[in-house]
Amino acid sequence: DDVAVLVVEPLSPPALRLELPAEARQLAVLRRELRPWLRAQGLDEQDRHDVLIAVGEAAANAIEHPRDPRRPSFVVEASLDGDELVVLISDSGGWREPRLPTDRGRGMLFMRELMSEVEVRKGDAGTRVTLRRHIASRMLT
Repeated sequence: DDVAVLVVEPLSPPALRLELPAEARQLAVLRRELRPWLRAQGLDEQDRHDVLIAVGEAAANAIEHPRDPRRPSFVVEASLDGDELVVLISDSGGWREPRLPTDRGRGMLFMRELMSEVEVRKGDAGTRVTLRRHIASRMLT
């Protein structure tokens, strides 16, 4: 009797990379592109909802806050690393604090509540927000 052994290594899911103009209307484009990607990665409805809100808040900041961006755009990169979703949102301008006090400014709170980890790095070359979320189980699609 012959015995054959087949070794299968799962392929890493493809990463998503979007570069969009720094315009508020691009948030709808971001959601339209990110939503099916998250679904294809097996995230359930609650995980998708939470990630879309957190990424939307970070992207809105990337549109609103950069001072003198080299490129008036923002980049969103999403990937899965095992059971952790990692989303990077970056712009190319220095950080600009809001000019007038407002009742806004809850985006960071939302991000921290919805994601497992939030890291913000501000610099003269731009701001980079890293959002991480542990995905307990993924649906088979």
